[in-house]
Amino acid sequence: MKIAIVSGPSGVGKNTILSELFKTNPKFERIITTTTREKRSHEVAGSDYYFISKEKFETNIKENKMIEHALVHRNLYGSTYDELERIVTSGNTPIYEVDPQGAKHLSDVLTKFYENCEIVTVFLLPPNNEELKRRLAYRGTDTKEEMEKRYQESLKQMEEQDNYDYTVINDDVAKTTATLDVIINGW
Repeated sequence: MKIAIVSGPSGVGKNTILSELFKTNPKFERIITTTTREKRSHEVAGSDYYFISKEKFETNIKENKMIEHALVHRNLYGSTYDELERIVTSGNTPIYEVDPQGAKHLSDVLTKFYENCEIVTVFLLPPNNEELKRRLAYRGTDTKEEMEKRYQESLKQMEEQDNYDYTVINDDVAKTTATLDVIINGW
């Protein structure tokens, strides 16, 4: 079984790149993350995220239903064994889109749970810090203070890039998508 893990700092464009990748390659499928955060107006439950209560998330942890989980910006995020099995059973390649905090131990957990698991990890980087700040501001979902906190956290997250198999600078959506497709198909 092959699994890809795509990570990077908040605001780097992980969702944008992966959305394009899934349009161009139907054999790749996103692991839908479970979260306790509130749904944003443009998001679709069960497609963008599985939105559940903090209590239900904590129950899932206690019942060993979570492959990995992390507290990010005061909300819990993680992935379930059921979600991974859903994609693997369909014959598609699962792709995780995770925060660097969640990616740290994901590879180890997956290889322990699945004996024949092959994993490739990719870290997306912004072209520069000014562009990262612009992308974070473009969301329009955070106060100025929250945006600055996210920006500082993103700078810290970029220090993790050496822990990945590949790093890709997201400076052009089409180019970055094509590069990611080659990496995942080629390993």
